[in-house]
Amino acid sequence: MPALPGKGPRQMQVFGLNKHNVSWPGALGNSTLPAAGNRIAGNPMRSPGAVPPAPAESGSAIVICLLVLVLLSLLGVYATQTTTLEVRIAAHRKQATEAFYAAESAISEGRARLSELTAGAFPATTTWRGYLGFPQVAQLPQIAAELSGYQEADLVASAQIEVPFLVEIRHLNEEDRGIDLCGGGLQAEDVRFWGDLDGDGRFEENPVACGGPTAGTPIAVLTGWGIAGAVSGSAPSVKKITVEARREPLKPVLFGDLLLDIQTTAAITAGTGAPDSAHIAGNTQIRLATGIEVEGEILLGRQNDGTAAVFTVTDGSAVNAHGGIHQRDRLDPDPLGLAGGILAEALETSRTINDNLMGASPAITDQTIQLSAASPQGTAMTLAPGSYHLTAIALAENSTLTIDNSTGTVTVFLEGPLQTAVGSKLRVLGAASRFIIYGATEDPLNLAHNGDFKGCIHAPKSTVTLANSGQVTGMIWGARTILANSGEFAYDPGARGRFIHSRARLVSWRGP
Repeated sequence: MPALPGKGPRQMQVFGLNKHNVSWPGALGNSTLPAAGNRIAGNPMRSPGAVPPAPAESGSAIVICLLVLVLLSLLGVYATQTTTLEVRIAAHRKQATEAFYAAESAISEGRARLSELTAGAFPATTTWRGYLGFPQVAQLPQIAAELSGYQEADLVASAQIEVPFLVEIRHLNEEDRGIDLCGGGLQAEDVRFWGDLDGDGRFEENPVACGGPTAGTPIAVLTGWGIAGAVSGSAPSVKKITVEARREPLKPVLFGDLLLDIQTTAAITAGTGAPDSAHIAGNTQIRLATGIEVEGEILLGRQNDGTAAVFTVTDGSAVNAHGGIHQRDRLDPDPLGLAGGILAEALETSRTINDNLMGASPAITDQTIQLSAASPQGTAMTLAPGSYHLTAIALAENSTLTIDNSTGTVTVFLEGPLQTAVGSKLRVLGAASRFIIYGATEDPLNLAHNGDFKGCIHAPKSTVTLANSGQVTGMIWGARTILANSGEFAYDPGARGRFIHSRARLVSWRGP
């Protein structure tokens, strides 16, 4: 084959690869390319100049994959353990919260039923204990170790059947206060009372110590344990709350939940009580006549929806309130528990056990007092100390009802209207605090008789109107209270000891 123009022998040799071995000097050195048809054994595609892989790099991808798998496995185990721990922490927190709420429920029911639980055998010693709740809770070792003298026979069942708790009630004593009252060391019988010891209408702490007099009721210490988790389990959650509670007197001497309307221009005085202790209050509206003087505070409560009570004076002038005018939260319209509370139980008892026949002269045979010239009862009746259950009281003109409370208290549970006509007389011989009318009705209670009225009326659903021709002494509590008498209203400090909240007030708290 002739040589191509401008080409040397090297190019000619390349075109002859199919027949001859060719020497290729230069970059490849003197390597010899095989002739066509020749192949390297074991790898037909590898050229004779290729470099085989190093033995140390074989299988490295597998090792890396295994390391990644191990790392992912460790991360999975960590995530699982973390999730499990968080679930346990959340469950423990939930259980602890439920136990705390159970302890709160224990204290709440203990306060609400304190009067019931401490009625009857309530000796004024620090060794006395009362219990409310569930016997299974008292058997838990961590609770049983704290109980002193617990007997299941002394346990009162709780009304909350699905909330496991236990409440222990005892008296506050001088050891709790750390004060030696009599100089003979801290004594078990030195229980602290809460009441009006000096008769000024103000409650104070006083001891049953050194043989001296006492007033009021013992101050209670309530300890509540709440349980969450299986009570019979190995480790249920337990929370403990300890409170000091006492039953407080009603503060207002005149109260109207929906309306307190004082139309008289005379004063609302403290009477024989402490100065400026004749407080008046309402939750919806308080309306006063021009020029009235209040020897105490005017307390503005709230309606059910939270709206503040409205206060007005007839001609828009200022009122002379010695203690000032104060906004408060909603005041309990039935603090004595006449509707569904402790007082309701006394009302139920009075329907069958009362002094209608033996205490009244003439006897009350049909649960009513109807005094008039045409009535079989005549125009006069006297009620001696005792408890009476009535469905109506009506005094016609020229009739007289005498309340002989000079030696004891006359209590009337009234489930119907009360009407004293102009010209009738309602004579109360003793102190106002010893004549009490509990009005368990929505019927009106109207007193328009001649002369003064002395007594305490608690009728949280009734309209109570006093339009008598004289002074009113005592305490009046109604849904609507209207004072239109011709004399002043005088507070009887002894009445405050009669009107005591059925629910004890917390004065200290120690919790988890």
